[in-house]
Amino acid sequence: MRGAFPLVLAGLLAGCGPAVTAPSLELRPAEAEAVPLPVAAGEPDGTAPEGLAPLLAGHVRAAEAGDRRFAALAADTARLVDEARAAPAGSEPWTAAQVALSALDVARRPVAAEADALDAVRHDPANAAPAARQLVEAAAGRVEALAGAEADTFARLSARLPAPPAAG
Repeated sequence: MRGAFPLVLAGLLAGCGPAVTAPSLELRPAEAEAVPLPVAAGEPDGTAPEGLAPLLAGHVRAAEAGDRRFAALAADTARLVDEARAAPAGSEPWTAAQVALSALDVARRPVAAEADALDAVRHDPANAAPAARQLVEAAAGRVEALAGAEADTFARLSARLPAPPAAG
């Protein structure tokens, strides 16, 4: 009982302060009015923008040209990797193959750059119409297929090369 007295006394004294003149927490008239929500925009109608097809074709052509350069370099790299497989890791043929693999990795950049450019075109609101999206997706699919094939070739050639010598 003795422990409850201070709590009861604090509760009684809490209501004995001066009146507060703070604003009411009730809704003001402007807040009570319903706010109309914006109407959701529907699917854009129409065709692709006029310059979209030539733009996409240019990106695909540039990616195909980069892929041709990659393929030529991949053939040379494959020959060097095959020569290095018979040699010990760290030898001259092994080092030449490593340098060729590095150059092959750099040769992947043009196709990757075109894939990035097409990704930017894909996200441009001006290309939201279904016809535009279809064109963009077709071009992006072609370039992404080239990039995927290049990545597979690079991984396959890298895996055929013996592991580097241990540091120590």
